[in-house]
Amino acid sequence: MTQTAAVGGTSSRPLRILLTGAFGNIGIETLRELLRAGHRVRCFDLPSPRAKALAAEFRDAAEIAWGDLCSRDDVARAVADRDAVIHDAAVIPPLSERKPEGRGA
Repeated sequence: MTQTAAVGGTSSRPLRILLTGAFGNIGIETLRELLRAGHRVRCFDLPSPRAKALAAEFRDAAEIAWGDLCSRDDVARAVADRDAVIHDAAVIPPLSERKPEGRGA
C-alpha cells in the first residue's frame, strides 16, 4: 500500500512541492503556509526584480528556480523529482487575462 501526503493535512513525510508563481500575490502566502507545514518547496517564478527581492527572504528555507512557464525546458527542470505541483502563476489579472483560454505562447 502506498502512503500519500496531503498538502494541507497531516503526513508522516513532507512533500517535495513545485510552487509556480511563488513570489506573486497568492504564491507568497501559499509558500509561507507550505513551509509552515514542513514541506520542501521549489519556488518557480520569472526572475523579475520584485520576485528576486521577495525570494531573498526564503533563500534558506526553499529552493529557488528561475524560469518561464512558456519554456518546456524550464518547466521540465522545475518539475523534476517533485511529488506535487501547485500552480499559482498568472491566476489573477492582468496576466490571467492575456490568454484566458490557456493556449500556448
